[in-house]
Amino acid sequence: MKIDPNLATSRAELSAQRVKQSQVVAAGTKGAEAVADTRADQAVLSPEAQDVLCAQKALAQQPDFRADKVAELKQQIAGGTFKIDPELIAEKLIEGGP
Repeated sequence: MKIDPNLATSRAELSAQRVKQSQVVAAGTKGAEAVADTRADQAVLSPEAQDVLCAQKALAQQPDFRADKVAELKQQIAGGTFKIDPELIAEKLIEGGP
């Protein structure tokens, strides 16, 4: 088998060209990213989405529980005046309500 020195050189040159091209492409991508970073992103919400966002903000400002109701119930339990209504409990269980 005879080794062609020109063939080895052309393969090495081809490999070097591919590396160089990938570096140029990578540099071009980085340049595009830099340009993209200077622009501000924008989003436009539909009226329905704006309503949902407004509702979420209003809910976020509300406490997780009603502190006044909890304090009232604690006072009733401590004073022995808290009454359990079994009929109301049964109705709520049947309705599936809270």
